[in-house]
Amino acid sequence: MTWLEQIESAVSELAAIPFFPAESGARFAIMRSVEQFVSGSRELRWLIDAAVNHMREWKGAAELRGLYCTRFKPLDGIEESCSLRGFTAADSEAAYLLEESDRKHGEISAARKNGLLAIEGCVDTIDPNVLQCIAERPGPLTTRPIYIPGTRKRNDDENQRLLRDLEARLGMVTHA
Repeated sequence: MTWLEQIESAVSELAAIPFFPAESGARFAIMRSVEQFVSGSRELRWLIDAAVNHMREWKGAAELRGLYCTRFKPLDGIEESCSLRGFTAADSEAAYLLEESDRKHGEISAARKNGLLAIEGCVDTIDPNVLQCIAERPGPLTTRPIYIPGTRKRNDDENQRLLRDLEARLGMVTHA
């Protein structure tokens, strides 16, 4: 099957989308548009499947191009945005951030399994020399609780006196 026949077949599948044009001239224009931005059979298959499964109604060739641009670089270099739920720029950014979070969490979990001290979200900021020392340390890392003695409750007079002392040290005017 030639490339043009593949595009013609694919465009005919788009008729499953409500309000897709039935006129041959409109379908020909859509075929020409698809030919300009889709670069191969695999990309075309993804585009048609995604359009049929996610477009609740036909919004035009620009929306089809926008859907394609969420996954692939267009052959002609003309980018278009997509307004389909799940394919908007915000949706793509959220998916990217989620993937990054999962990736970082995986790195942190791997570091913990290897006995490395890793603070979530701060792995990049830990000195590599410190990580090396920790990695060379025999045995698993263990944490110990830190004892913090309780403090007694102050009365209002003590609070006022401490506040005046603090204000005086900071050079502030104290109140009576």
